Amino acid sequence: MQVSEVMTSNPVSIGRNETLQQAAKLMAENDCGSLPVTDDDGVCGVITDRDIAIRAVAQGTAPSESLEAAMSSDVVTIGSDAATSEASQMMADNQLRRLYVVDHGSLIGVVALADLANQASEGQAVKALEGISQ
Repeated sequence: MQVSEVMTSNPVSIGRNETLQQAAKLMAENDCGSLPVTDDDGVCGVITDRDIAIRAVAQGTAPSESLEAAMSSDVVTIGSDAATSEASQMMADNQLRRLYVVDHGSLIGVVALADLANQASEGQAVKALEGISQ
């Protein structure tokens, strides 16, 4: 099974120059806890609700500051034609609950651990979860 068969297409993303407040608002509007951060070159980072709380608010960073103050720039991506077994291995190896799907430099989807659990084999989800839990 390929990643394209289990991913969520057209994920909500936020631009690199937006603010922490704009990221939090976008998460609230879309009932999500993380957003891929994009620029002209594609996915350049990820910001989570935990990043905003721990890396920004707890440190006294103003909501009007750029989200770059709290985002992670180490992003693991995967192609849509990759096997779901590869996705689960990447999640396990990198201790991630989601991977951003990129084709030709453009963000086209997101595959989450729950997607693997619901659509792919149970063994793939278990393998990823074991790696994440270490």
